[in-house]
Amino acid sequence: MKFKELKDEKYPFIISVLMGKKLPWVSNFIKVVLRVLLFPFKTRLRKSHWGSNYLTKLIKLEKFEEGYLYGVGRLSEWEIKECDGVFGPVFYTSWWSVFGKTCFCALRIKREDAFSTLAMIVERGPEPKMGISVSDAYYGLANLACDKNDFETSWQYVEKAVHSDESYGYPYYLRAWLSEKLNRGQRLNDLILAIQNQSDMKDVIFQDEVFKQSPGLLENLNIELTKSPKP
Repeated sequence: MKFKELKDEKYPFIISVLMGKKLPWVSNFIKVVLRVLLFPFKTRLRKSHWGSNYLTKLIKLEKFEEGYLYGVGRLSEWEIKECDGVFGPVFYTSWWSVFGKTCFCALRIKREDAFSTLAMIVERGPEPKMGISVSDAYYGLANLACDKNDFETSWQYVEKAVHSDESYGYPYYLRAWLSEKLNRGQRLNDLILAIQNQSDMKDVIFQDEVFKQSPGLLENLNIELTKSPKP
């Protein structure tokens, strides 16, 4: 028997009420009750550790201003004590993930106070400051500083990014880039590590205008890559 037949034969009145065909005020009342009951859950969902997913959604929609404001708000009200207990690891990872994504949004809206705001917030980040989420967060801060032409501060944060996770390739690339600007560090070694840990960096490096000004560096990099096993 089809659903339509079942509906019409056994439950015509009840289903008609729920669908609003009869006594529409009852159907509307049920909808209002459901909204009231679900609203706290939806609000909690946005403000909980799952806020990282909500921020990802805003980034995909290119709502960078809204994403930045949401991220800063979430990080500002975060209680580090939430990192304790059975759900601690989830909160810990999400805090750093939200921070990194907030930096991503900040880079795209060019907000003047973004760097100083996030630099202050990161000091309250949960310990230990290790792992790829932490490294990505510091890498985001280093990019923000670099965007302001504050290469010294950028260097400090990219050093923290490398220390937080030595298997994350992007910070090595930025550190090599800063080495060109500040005339320090081991540029060749960092570029090798960047490609070994992040294979998609090779084309980016060889197309970078800053590195193109040092053809000898790229030539030596090419030689070293032929010696090294493919990443």
